[in-house]
Amino acid sequence: MAGGAIAAHNLGFDGVMARLVSDPKMIDWHVVEVEAIGPDGFNVTTIRKNPAKPGAVTGQLTYYSFLASIKESIYKPVGVHIC
Repeated sequence: MAGGAIAAHNLGFDGVMARLVSDPKMIDWHVVEVEAIGPDGFNVTTIRKNPAKPGAVTGQLTYYSFLASIKESIYKPVGVHIC
């Protein structure tokens, strides 16, 4: 949500509703599901499934994604970039 707030800074968090669910039966995955609902029937849902070891804060693929973003930023001008 924070990345979305930066990308669409004029929208803010007004009216945002969130729910955090911890399911101890899902030991091999972190699942992030985001649903955005707007006017006139607009609706978009994104689901991200990240494999993760039991007890891990994040999955290994998150580290690779973060590293790729850092490497890509070398070629960008100074400032905040959404990769």
